Amino acid sequence: MVQANLNRARTLALHAGEFLRPGGPPGIVVSHHKCGSVWTWSVIQHACRRHGIPARRVHTHQRRGAIFQRACRVVMVMDFKDNMPLEHLQSCHLIHVTRDPRGILGSMLESHRSTHPLSRPEHDPWGEIARNRAALQTRDDDEGYRWLFEHSDYLARVIEQMVMIEQTAPPADRIDLRDIATDPLDSIRRLVVPLGVPESDVDELAERFAFSKTRNSKGHHRRGEPDSWREELPADVLRSFQNRWGNELERLGYPAWD
Repeated sequence: MVQANLNRARTLALHAGEFLRPGGPPGIVVSHHKCGSVWTWSVIQHACRRHGIPARRVHTHQRRGAIFQRACRVVMVMDFKDNMPLEHLQSCHLIHVTRDPRGILGSMLESHRSTHPLSRPEHDPWGEIARNRAALQTRDDDEGYRWLFEHSDYLARVIEQMVMIEQTAPPADRIDLRDIATDPLDSIRRLVVPLGVPESDVDELAERFAFSKTRNSKGHHRRGEPDSWREELPADVLRSFQNRWGNELERLGYPAWD
């Protein structure tokens, strides 16, 4: 208890000092559930903490603004919609962490069916996982993907948000899950160096947070492979996805399915 109180006091002092005398320009990282967001925050939190850079995460259900940013310097925003004003995002160095939306759908099935925890509000901010869980547990994989495609509000929301951020924010850099999976060293460099973390830290961070170490075939972080949706999603779902969101996929730079 004493140690926890001391840690809270140190954190408050760090944020108060940053508010009174900013140590660097503000930085924002925007990510989305099923886009390697836990990995992204783990890297940011560890790297910033080592150098006394105040960093906080804003969850989907929270609302924050410029004053909060001033006291933090680095903020990671989850599933941006209304939790950070757009004009504030436009004023900061913004990094957008994304994933092909078909990969998001492919990753949702086991997560919604069984592996995603529901014990805290940020685990299921819209209540969708809890609503879907019973329905998915009675369906095989192909039927489960069809169910999610037709019933998931989150999928439509995240596609809308990705397009909006890319077109109106816009980000200084965009790091895709494909980048994280294929070149984690460069992805970590692009993620943390603009936030004030020294380049000399990148190699150690890449070793500590090797993306392959987070995979658990029976757990929440099951695969993390950017193109696994090609073998997981049924052909009719891929056709429907192209018909419904083909324009959005093109705007985000993802290839059409054929």
